[in-house]
Formats: sequence, C-alpha cells, structure tokens
Amino acid sequence: MKKPVSANKAKSAPKRPSAQKEIKKNTPQFQWEGIIVFAVAVVFYATSINNHYCLDDVMVITLNAFTIKGLKGIHDIFTKDTFYGFIGSNSTLTGGRYRPLSVFTFALEWEFFKDSPHISHIINVMLYALTGTLFYKFVKEFIFKTNKWAALTAALIFVIHPIHTEVIDNIKSRDELLSLLGSLASLYFLLGYVKNKNTGYYILSGLCFFVALFSKENTITYLAVMPLALYLFADKKPAKIFQILIPHLVLALLFISIRASIVPMNTKPDPEILNNPYINATFAQKYATIFLTLLIYIKLLFIPYPLSYDYSFNEIPYTGFADYRVLLSLLVYFGSFAWALMNLKKRPVPAFFNHLLYSYPFYYLQSYRKYRRPDG
Repeated sequence: MKKPVSANKAKSAPKRPSAQKEIKKNTPQFQWEGIIVFAVAVVFYATSINNHYCLDDVMVITLNAFTIKGLKGIHDIFTKDTFYGFIGSNSTLTGGRYRPLSVFTFALEWEFFKDSPHISHIINVMLYALTGTLFYKFVKEFIFKTNKWAALTAALIFVIHPIHTEVIDNIKSRDELLSLLGSLASLYFLLGYVKNKNTGYYILSGLCFFVALFSKENTITYLAVMPLALYLFADKKPAKIFQILIPHLVLALLFISIRASIVPMNTKPDPEILNNPYINATFAQKYATIFLTLLIYIKLLFIPYPLSYDYSFNEIPYTGFADYRVLLSLLVYFGSFAWALMNLKKRPVPAFFNHLLYSYPFYYLQSYRKYRRPDG
C-alpha cells in the first residue's frame, strides 16, 4: 500500500535557476551594437583624416605661441586666456575665453608629432566615435530600456547626421567634442550611481563634469539638464535631486573662481561685426532674428541643407516680429515648452528633449561659427 503524499511534497517546489544561468545573468553581456555605432562613426568621418589645418586652427595650434612650445607651453595654456598665445593678450571677445583642455591636447600632439594635422584629425574622429558609443549606452540604459533597436537607431542617426561635420573636421572644435563627451559621461555615471548605488560612478560623474568645464564653459548648462534627468529617469524628488547634485554645484563654483582669477570678465560689446552680428540691429530686430535662427536650428535637424561653415553677419539678414517665420518659431518653441511643463508630472521622455531645446547642450556638436548663436 502506497503512503499518502504529504501536502508539502504534493506542491511542486519552484525551480531554482542553474548556476550557469545565474552566472550568465550577472555577467556583463557583450554589446555588439556599441561596436557598430563606433565603426559607423569612424567610417563616415575617416575622409577627414587626410585634411590639413583650416579656419580657427591657426588660433589654437599653428600660430599659437603656447601650443608650439609643446610641454613647455602647458603652464601658460592653463593660466591665460585661450587666445592669448595667438593675439599676445587677453581676448577682446565679450566674456573672454578659457578652454585650456583642448589646447593642452594640441600641445601634447605638437610635442610628440610636431606639425601633423592628420594625427589631430584621427583623434577628433576617435573622440566623436567614442561619444556616439556613449550616447548609445545612455539611451539604451535610461531611455529605450527594453528596445535596443530603438537605441541603436537613435545612436546611428546621431553619428551620421551631417550637422556634425564641421565640428569634427575643424580640429579647433575639439573643445566641443571634449565638452559633450565629458558632459554626457557625467550624466551617464550620475544616473548609473542612482540606479546601482555605486559610489565609484558618483566620483566619476563629478570628475567628468569638472574636466568638461575646462573643455568649454557652456558645460555648466548641464546643471540644468542633470536635475531634469534625475526627475524624469530616476523618479527623484526635488530635495533629493539637490542633495545629489551638491558636489557638482561645488565643482562648478570652483571652476568659475579659477576662471575669474585667470580671465578678466570683459563686458564691453565687441565692435567687430563678425563677432557681434547684432551690433547695428534694433532691439526688435535682434530678438526677431534670434528666433528666426532658432527655427533654422530645428529645420537643419530634419533637413540639413544647405550647410555653411559660417552664419555670421547678414548670412541671416535682420528681420522683425511681423515675419511669419518668426511667429512660427515663437509658436513652436513656446508651445513645446508649455506642453513639456504641463506634462512634466507624467514624466514623458519627449519632455526631456523639449527642455533641451532651451539649453545650449542640445547644440554641443556645433561649432560657435557654424550656427551663429544669439549671443554672437
């Protein structure tokens, strides 16, 4: 006679995953998609490697007295205005310029390779490919979490977009590349810290942010991007967001104090019309033209033609608020901003990018001459 099966044994015990599956789950998987993004970026911009110096390269490389000193010029590079080595004095541009990191890399290249623009072009292409790969990892882990194909598509569109051409081909624009790479890395590690509670990520986030500030000053605008990302992607409350970002705020203040002690803050308008395209415009003409330019920004994101290396004075003629294009720009920008604000509590992903339209980081990969910014 068979013994009755006990109630406990009658219930089938849940199967535990095998040790092999556990190891596979906890082991970082090879992401071939990132390799594809990197390779596509290199292939698309490899033709620039044969180029020589051009445009603003003379100011920071070939005719910069500090750069051509190599290692001996590093002290001057970090203790003077970025254009000091070219013009022999502080820059007369409004606000001055302090972007020593990219010039430091040029000095290193000059020390070891001398007059070799091809090496500089190779480095620019590699930095851009690395930025594209990091962009893929960011959107894959924090935006398109369950759809790697959407993340891959976004990253590929990013790396092949023609709007980025000048900032890669123009060696001087490495300040833009380093700034975006550092800012994006800082944001990536910050969200990674919140997600994984990894203190190392937190330290790396602050370090990348601080280094990016020395690449280009407008990195500081990421202090507006980071809180928004923490709110939308990490579901953090304002008080907690402020607490998390205290180190970044301290580092920003430290950079500002260093910059202020080295570069005098020139507040006088530049009398040169190529540097100050609105010098002869009325108040209405200036701001109407600014909004027209902002509309062109959006148009070029979708239809990147025609492109020009310089949109300075009169490339976009002065206009007024009666111009239908200006009215359309106001409608697009303020309408999208209002929509983003009204839906912010729902934490939609488009709200993040709508707010980025109002922040210069959205245009980090455009050189300051490519799309003449409203501040000239």
